[in-house]
Order: sequence, then structure tokens, then C-alpha cells
Amino acid sequence: MNNAPRPPSRIYLEKSDLEDILLHLSEATLDQETHTIAALENERNSLQRDLAALKIKWAATYDIMRRTSSTIEVLMGLVQTWGSRMKTERRKWMANSTVAITIN
Repeated sequence: MNNAPRPPSRIYLEKSDLEDILLHLSEATLDQETHTIAALENERNSLQRDLAALKIKWAATYDIMRRTSSTIEVLMGLVQTWGSRMKTERRKWMANSTVAITIN
């Protein structure tokens, strides 16, 4: 410790006092950084879980859309086939009706 008189208008700190302050600041900073890292890791883990859940939902949604699209294609084919058969049956009916009318 220095035995020299302290100047009255200035704050006087020994070198060891400054080192103690720096050590406490460094510990506080390290604690804060550790807490921040832990909080960020928790947030990342939460986001990863959310992303995994969304991927599962999206896969199910995509599968439903794919199946719906396939079903629509099948239905469109059936409608076209039905339309063609209806025209054919109508023509047959009209032809039979014409024959029946001319016979009477």
C-alpha cells in the first residue's frame, strides 16, 4: 500500500482496488454472457421444435393436396366419359324416337 497522501480533489484508488473492480466486472460480464448464451440456446431449441412440427404439418397438408389433385383428375376423366356416354345414349334415344314416330 502506498503511504503517500491522497490528493483531496481526486478519487484515489490503489492498483489492487482497480484489479478487484476489473475482476468483479469480468465475472459479472461472464455471468451475463453465460446467461445470454443459455437463453439463446433455449430459443434455438424451441424454434427447432416448432420447425419440426411445422414440417410434419406441411407434409400432411402437401399429401392431402396431392391426393385431392389426383382425385380431381380422376373425376374430370369420369365427367368427360359420362358426358360422352350421355351424348351417345341421347343420340340412340333420339334415333329410336324418330323411328318410333315415323312408324306410327
